[in-house]
Amino acid sequence: MGATPLCWATVGSGFGLGHNPDANWIATVELLIAAGASTEGVWVVGKPPSDDVAVVLHAHGVEAPAEDEEDEG
Repeated sequence: MGATPLCWATVGSGFGLGHNPDANWIATVELLIAAGASTEGVWVVGKPPSDDVAVVLHAHGVEAPAEDEEDEG
């Protein structure tokens, strides 16, 4: 199963990935969700989002998975 753009943005926010040091991960995640991106499976065990993006995900009903769940990605 491939990762979705929202999943990449979520993981990227936690690692600070990308070429732009001023990347706006919150705006990226909000835009993807507003565009209809599925929020299923976007919080990857062992690769959590930044704290700010975690707040956004939580506001959209996405919770951190239990630590004992296997990563399927």
